Amino acid sequence: MHHLLSFSDIQHILSIKLLLVVFVISGLLFLYKKWHPLIFLLLTGTLIALSYSILVDDLGLMFWGLRGDEVTIAAMYQMFAHGSFFSDFGFPELPPFYPPFFFWLFAIPGKIFQWNGVMMAKVATATTMFIFPALTYVIQSRYWKTHTSESNTHEVMPGIIAWFLAPFLIFFLTDWDAFILKPYEILAAMGSVLWVSYLLNDLHRGVWSKTRVVVYALTGGVLFMMYYLWLIYGAMAIALSGLFVPKKEQGKFYLRLIILAVLTLLVAIPYLGPLVHSYAVHGTENWPVAFMSLRGLDLYVQMVQWFSWRGIVLLFGFIVLLWYRHVVYIRSLLLLFIVGYIWQIMGWTTILLFAAPLQEFKPFDFYHFTILAFAAAYGIERGYVLLKERYVDSNKQWQIVVPIVGLVFITPSMIFGSFIDDPRVQERRLASKEVGLPVRELVEYLQTERVFPGLKTVHSSIGQVHAFVPINSYIYFNQHNNHPATRFSEKFVYLDIASKSSTPAELYQAVSSIPAGPIDRFILYKNYDNPDYELYFHVDDFPNGAKDQGIYFKKTLFAEPYFTKKLENREFVVWERNVDIAISEIDL
Repeated sequence: MHHLLSFSDIQHILSIKLLLVVFVISGLLFLYKKWHPLIFLLLTGTLIALSYSILVDDLGLMFWGLRGDEVTIAAMYQMFAHGSFFSDFGFPELPPFYPPFFFWLFAIPGKIFQWNGVMMAKVATATTMFIFPALTYVIQSRYWKTHTSESNTHEVMPGIIAWFLAPFLIFFLTDWDAFILKPYEILAAMGSVLWVSYLLNDLHRGVWSKTRVVVYALTGGVLFMMYYLWLIYGAMAIALSGLFVPKKEQGKFYLRLIILAVLTLLVAIPYLGPLVHSYAVHGTENWPVAFMSLRGLDLYVQMVQWFSWRGIVLLFGFIVLLWYRHVVYIRSLLLLFIVGYIWQIMGWTTILLFAAPLQEFKPFDFYHFTILAFAAAYGIERGYVLLKERYVDSNKQWQIVVPIVGLVFITPSMIFGSFIDDPRVQERRLASKEVGLPVRELVEYLQTERVFPGLKTVHSSIGQVHAFVPINSYIYFNQHNNHPATRFSEKFVYLDIASKSSTPAELYQAVSSIPAGPIDRFILYKNYDNPDYELYFHVDDFPNGAKDQGIYFKKTLFAEPYFTKKLENREFVVWERNVDIAISEIDL
């Protein structure tokens, strides 16, 4: 679709390509002028964030056009900033069920500057890209410098080369569109991997104090509220590590872990407390976990399945895990790596016996990549040090050539490299330009509702509206993204029963007395040639993921005086319940 790009789009793309030149020149200066690594990492983060910002400049939608998880992500920002800070993205009466911490951070400036959900998502991604390289370096350097001063072991720990290379290898192994969509998962993956490896290293060395417990509890609680699944994997790895502890020490080992786990969960109380209470009050249907993806049945051994440079780096990282497994740090990474396959086997077992999936594919996206990136960084450093020691008195030309080759190797994998050359990426400059006019008119109408949480609403899978205005939903159109405490199945049945009404009065009575209602507003597709309005839902279809399913209302059921038409455009019609009619006055 290159021929459809405007000159403005070409300017945006070329601006990004010029940042590649800046990166290469900066890299050469870094090598020859021997800059501090943190300076180059800050510059790298700036160039990456600037590239992304230029790419999405003047786009009214998220990168892939507000599709799939993008809707949920934008809706969370929108609800936290302009609805209720402590509410679920679709149900203001319930707390968030998806880890909210990262979204809270950017909802605060979003409220101050009156950004919509799409803008907040862009700022969050750009900010994460900016801080990620330097933050990864700083977390490592601060810990290992302290460890070196305290260490009484002979193990070789990661040094400045490994700290520096780790973020670049994470970038190299991770798909940029994944980073754009879910920066919080990658940030949490990096933090969780280091958190577990540092914790196990401290336990192994017997370095344990109240200060360390507090630090681990605080950071662990934050990571849990950012994306708890990575810490669940970490807990499994920590439990496995007990096998390497002498039997007489195991009691103290697990007691310390239990205390730390309790304190970590206490730090996460702002998220966990209201959520658990909502489950206790309303019950739960955990459809988000129940989603069955055939991806989970696949074998994930990318280090030998991918015949590419990425596959080679993954394989090298895996070899490092095995070669240096006696080093506590690397053994911790190996245990985290193994847990991914244990999790998949657990998922296969629960599917086989209980028809209950566990998102078996989840460890094999950027979580495993992050683990292998840290391992590969360690291995490259060890190789470099060994070569330097061996050839200390010989020609040092290789010490110049190797870093330059490394710079050339890593540059195309950056966001301003081959990613921007992909026609599918360039196409986003066109396809994600702006929301359609009918949806924009609908959003403008909904924004006139000044009192939060507003009318209880049902709409026909028009997910884009959630990115621009908080919606008080009766039921969310995607079953797998519904809050577990809403009990989607029951609401779906009640709504289907209401659709069987034969008169406007009967429908009015049904939606006025419906459990968890009343339903005050219906946003429906017009369906010109169809006598029915259809409410589209994306419902569970085990074992084939999900399917579309509709609930049909006869158009003649929406009529005065029971319902009032508030908006009609070429795609949608909005009907609102007349709240002034008492049910006792209805003549059925």
